[in-house]
Formats: sequence, C-alpha cells, structure tokens
Amino acid sequence: MNRSRIAWIAVAVATAIRLFPQIQSFAASLAVAVLAIIALAVDGVWTRRTTTRTAALVLISVALIDLATFAVAERIGASFAQRSTMHVDREVQRVKRKITATESQLQQSAE
Repeated sequence: MNRSRIAWIAVAVATAIRLFPQIQSFAASLAVAVLAIIALAVDGVWTRRTTTRTAALVLISVALIDLATFAVAERIGASFAQRSTMHVDREVQRVKRKITATESQLQQSAE
C-alpha cells in the first residue's frame, strides 16, 4: 500500500469521526488531530500533493478549535455553580437595599 493511500485513509477516518455528532468528545477531537498529523507525516509535509496536506491541515485546525472549546467549557462548568450563587446573593442584597431605601422614603413621606 503506498503512502498516499495510507494518508488518505487517515484523513477519511478523521473526517468520519468529525462528522458523527454522537461521538463528539475530547477523545474524538484528539483522535482527529492525531490521524490528521499521521496523514501529514505519512504523505510528507512538503510533497506536491496539496489536497492531502490541505485536508489534514483543515482537520487539525478543526480539532484544535474543538479541543479549545472543550477546555473552556470544562473551565466554565467547573465554576458555574459557585459564580451563579455569588451572583444571585449579590442581587438579593441589592434588592434588599432597594427595599430598605424605598421603605425609608415611604416612612418619611408618611410623617
């Protein structure tokens, strides 16, 4: 089997993994990146076959974007409950201050 065929198989498998939404995960994105890198390594980065290289580079870019998205989502998810609670507590305190100020104004108006 020639190198070009192996590279195209790696690109095809990486594309298939990317296209199935049921398996979108950190591991799947990592697999896409690894397969695309294999395709680049097998076919050679500096060959004249730009289609394999272009497909592999696009898949690597997509995989890196996915990996970054998963990392950011994990980071946000880890602190969401704490930050949400803090935000709600601040809002409750603000509303209480507003109610106290309004009651004070009404009391002064009644006198």
